[in-house]
Amino acid sequence: MRRLLYISLVFLIITAVMGCGRGVDSRLVQADSLMWTAPDSSLVILEAIDRDSLQGDENLAYHALLLTQAQFRVDYAIPSDSLINLSVEHYSDNHNREHYTRSLLYKGAYYEERNKPIEAIKWYKQAENNADTTDYRNLAQIYMRMERLYYMNYASNNIDLDKFKKSKKYYQILGDKRMVMISLSHIGNLYRDTDLTEAINCLNEAKKIAIEINDTASYYNQLNELSMAYFLDSLYLEAKDAAMECVNSTQPSNAMLFNAVNSYAALGKTDSARHYLSMIDTVAVSDYDRMMVAFAKGYIYNAEGDEKKALFYQNLGTAISDTIKANSNRNIVFETENE
Repeated sequence: MRRLLYISLVFLIITAVMGCGRGVDSRLVQADSLMWTAPDSSLVILEAIDRDSLQGDENLAYHALLLTQAQFRVDYAIPSDSLINLSVEHYSDNHNREHYTRSLLYKGAYYEERNKPIEAIKWYKQAENNADTTDYRNLAQIYMRMERLYYMNYASNNIDLDKFKKSKKYYQILGDKRMVMISLSHIGNLYRDTDLTEAINCLNEAKKIAIEINDTASYYNQLNELSMAYFLDSLYLEAKDAAMECVNSTQPSNAMLFNAVNSYAALGKTDSARHYLSMIDTVAVSDYDRMMVAFAKGYIYNAEGDEKKALFYQNLGTAISDTIKANSNRNIVFETENE
């Protein structure tokens, strides 16, 4: 009896040791637990791990996935796709559905970071199709990243708004106020084309969250977006007040200065409008900035009663806008997702 008990005990010990060898490395578990609260710390842990010290393909794949994710979370940069390819291949049998979904997501992020929206949307769509309906964190990211591709490529339609609403819903479930704020900001910007009252409501809500989480930079970003919404709703005084709070309280961006120019012009104060127009940074001006300068000049000349010049700059702004949209991937991005 004693001999049988001894053999059983030895067997249990050996089984436990073998199980530990096959288990998930505790360093990876720790790094993953910090991924959303302290991604810098997560990256430090992962970069300190010698991959030769990891036992088994599962740990190697998990490390590859986490290191890719941490690099993207901290620096928005994925140096190469060698690690994420390893992760995608290892989890492709879906033995860990969440890890496979996440692998597909960051494979898409790799292409997005390289300005390849068509490839990125293909991987994001695969991630969406693979995700469990209760995988709120990954679903929130997938919808946010897919919609941002639409947004940045001028592919506006009802689907892009729906995706931002979904990301907002999932981030609310997660209690992630910062990402709820970002979702609301995008939703508000999209509503500026169709429902200015809803746009203003969403942007005001985003601004309130910025105050709650004590994010000054986001507060001024939301205030700046509100200024544009007020302007489009012919609330020129509110637009001017919001724009000037941004201009006077922070290092103003070109977008903030444009809002100041446009609202002052709409109020008939063209001297002030020209003053802030002169502050626009024209050193590394983008096509978007050139478009906004043209529209701003059109507003100024319109306020001064020079209809000929106002029409010229309005048409110039419209032509630049059409060129920007024509050079974007808006139709291809949408078609790719629906293939």
